[in-house]
Amino acid sequence: MGATSSKPSLRSRRVFRSKLKVIDEEKVAHLDNRGYELVHDFPVPQVLGPGEVMIRNCAAGLNHIDWKSLDYNFCLPELPWITGREMAGVVECVGSEVKRFRRGDRDPESMLVWGGSTVTGQFAIQMAVHAGLDVIAVCSDKTADLVRQLGPKHVVVYSGKSDDEVVSEIKALGQGRITKAVDLVGPKTSKLVLEAVSGDRVVGFAPLAFMKSGEIKPENVRVHNVEMKQFVLDSSSEQYAKRLGEMVEAGLVLPKLQVIDGGLAMVEQGG
Repeated sequence: MGATSSKPSLRSRRVFRSKLKVIDEEKVAHLDNRGYELVHDFPVPQVLGPGEVMIRNCAAGLNHIDWKSLDYNFCLPELPWITGREMAGVVECVGSEVKRFRRGDRDPESMLVWGGSTVTGQFAIQMAVHAGLDVIAVCSDKTADLVRQLGPKHVVVYSGKSDDEVVSEIKALGQGRITKAVDLVGPKTSKLVLEAVSGDRVVGFAPLAFMKSGEIKPENVRVHNVEMKQFVLDSSSEQYAKRLGEMVEAGLVLPKLQVIDGGLAMVEQGG
């Protein structure tokens, strides 16, 4: 009995390419000279739809899809085609039914750090601020001054407040723009974070406690479970240590530590 393989032969791949070129010769011709072109005279819409917002761009994100769509010819319904969907800027004008935004509003992404006074939280706040994000940090009244020194736009103190009050305060500050979140406390606060983030934008969320696969979460939330050991076991993580060292040399504020004398015998007392 002869064996068969599902892998196409070199000849079949050549035939497929030949047929593709015949079927879509015009698009292939365009792709032969594909590349991005900066256009200065593209017409600006004079009339917006009722629910539309026009943004005057201050920064644009460059993602893998932006070059892969050209190299691999996907997400390009026709040519020429305007790509790009990630930006930050200032509201230029709004449609007749838009109530949440007005001309002059900034449109940055916000990041929520629940547990802002933890060691990881202190690093996360500074890195997010350095990246241009508006940071909302949650902490106790005892550590609020320390957290404010790290540069977040807002500090939410949970002491003396109910969970609902804290979430409501965060949502009012975030105005639906919280698209990144880190929880550094535990399962209970992870659920509160999910209540506070944006409900209509894609949200990246990294919880301290791993979320179970069957645990209910909003459809727009992408959970990133970070296995801490991977930074030790995966040699490619060296880049993070290198970058962190560079940021420390550039002035990243290190967490204040309490030194306990006595060596390993003091481990339990220190904990």
